[in-house]
Amino acid sequence: MSDRNLMIGNVEILRIVDAIVDYPFPLDEFYPEVPVEAWDPWREQYPTSFATEKTHRLVYTCYLLRTAGQTILVDTGLGPAWAPLAVMWQQNHAARQAFQLLDELQAAGVRPQDVEMVFLTHLHPDHVGWNLLQENGQYQLTFPRARYVVHQADWEAFHTAEMQALLPFDYIGVHVTPLERLGALELLTKDGGLAPGIEVIHTPGHTPGHMSVAISSKGQHAILVGDAFIHPAQITEPTWDSMFDVDKETAHQTRRRLLERITADDAIVYASHFPAPGIGRIVRRDQRTYWQAGEE
Repeated sequence: MSDRNLMIGNVEILRIVDAIVDYPFPLDEFYPEVPVEAWDPWREQYPTSFATEKTHRLVYTCYLLRTAGQTILVDTGLGPAWAPLAVMWQQNHAARQAFQLLDELQAAGVRPQDVEMVFLTHLHPDHVGWNLLQENGQYQLTFPRARYVVHQADWEAFHTAEMQALLPFDYIGVHVTPLERLGALELLTKDGGLAPGIEVIHTPGHTPGHMSVAISSKGQHAILVGDAFIHPAQITEPTWDSMFDVDKETAHQTRRRLLERITADDAIVYASHFPAPGIGRIVRRDQRTYWQAGEE
């Protein structure tokens, strides 16, 4: 399910959905500090973001960026059917669509060897699933010519026992650690440019090294927010935390800072987990900010 290409100046963005999952656990578990009744107005405003009255529907989105002859893939999704998180969703009968990234890239005319960089916004399992393939018990790069780029803070944090204990399966050893041995890993420690018109910015809180992607070209702007925002309601309620935000206060600050930048630049927003089209604007009503789906 890939959407049509969008040009931000000279930068081409293709939104690619790897999977859609009806999250099987209730909202008061996913957002533990938000009362269930607080979701009532958001069910009416964003109905496709809910699987049921009490559960969330998550879209797992990756992005293909092309500029100045370079091809960059942002995040690698849920992964193939054998990926640990994919297995869990299959066991819970939660996956509505899954395992589509490579097929969608092929449909867009992109071969794995065409990708020159894989930029990982962070190292949660639904963003690293297609990093690697297995053949005869050996790992190999899914994108064999690519550098895999991630913030050093996430690399270090996700290799601690404390962080790995937060999820009930080992995926770091499956999807992430082999990148170093295969010589494909590149660690970042600060904001910077990936390619002409494409900058990465540190947006911590969800994870220590979480990064977003800011695109500016010919006076146009877009921001790929990653998991800084998981549900459209957080655009209005930036203090609503998901269970996966490891530093809540920092996550609040990050969301506010992103909202300020987005509105100042009048940027188009790409949100990895928002329902289709997953592209929109931030609008103001009654001195509050809201998500408005669509490019205009």
